[in-house]
Amino acid sequence: MAIEVKKSDKSILNNVLYIRDKVIKDEFCIIQRAKNTIFRRKFRFNTKSDYKKVLLNLTVNDYVQTSSEEQTDEYGEGSIHVFLKEEVLYNIHGDKEKVTIYIKVKIPDEEESLPIISFHESDY
Repeated sequence: MAIEVKKSDKSILNNVLYIRDKVIKDEFCIIQRAKNTIFRRKFRFNTKSDYKKVLLNLTVNDYVQTSSEEQTDEYGEGSIHVFLKEEVLYNIHGDKEKVTIYIKVKIPDEEESLPIISFHESDY
């Protein structure tokens, strides 16, 4: 169970800058989950650069919430940050589609690779 934490704009900005830094350095990974795989196939996100285009454009305005984890997983302890990012993407048929992407990122307490837990169409 996660506990929601209120964040200040400065704290959110610091997290966005941290995410950008990790993405620029290719120190991130997309976790293989069913929704992420469906999204990847539907919008042909086949390389890290496809994800980078979206992740590097995250802003404070895309921020939704932060929660702290009560249990450690294989990525260590850390906090979970959720963003909603609107993008116009080409689907598998080559048609443009306006999509709200649900992005859930774990910022580890230790200096490690940045796991992108969720990267898929939003259910909101």
